[in-house]
Amino acid sequence: MSSTEDGIWDLNIETDELYVSPTFKKMLGYSEHETLGYFELWKNRLHPDDEAKTLQLLNEHMKGKSALFQSEYRLRCKNGEYLWVLGRGKGVKRDNNDQALRMVGTCVNLTEQKK
Repeated sequence: MSSTEDGIWDLNIETDELYVSPTFKKMLGYSEHETLGYFELWKNRLHPDDEAKTLQLLNEHMKGKSALFQSEYRLRCKNGEYLWVLGRGKGVKRDNNDQALRMVGTCVNLTEQKK
């Protein structure tokens, strides 16, 4: 899989703003001009069966307890169907207590591999 098929995200934890690349939007069935720009919107797209584990892994990384966030989970697409993804991310800005203030990462579509 080429890196151009990977969705890219950039989360400003201080403001809750989430940049989602056009490729990531397309993966979820959205057009480039549609906004998905807040972390809360991403959390609301998590499959209920994957939510607790994914948020636990994310929170552990945000608190500096892991070197990398990595999780396989499902996200709800615009059409209501779920897409399996491999999400990876890393805190690129942290405060004096090692709490992440900004994270950057990728999402790879795993749906075909999961079938």
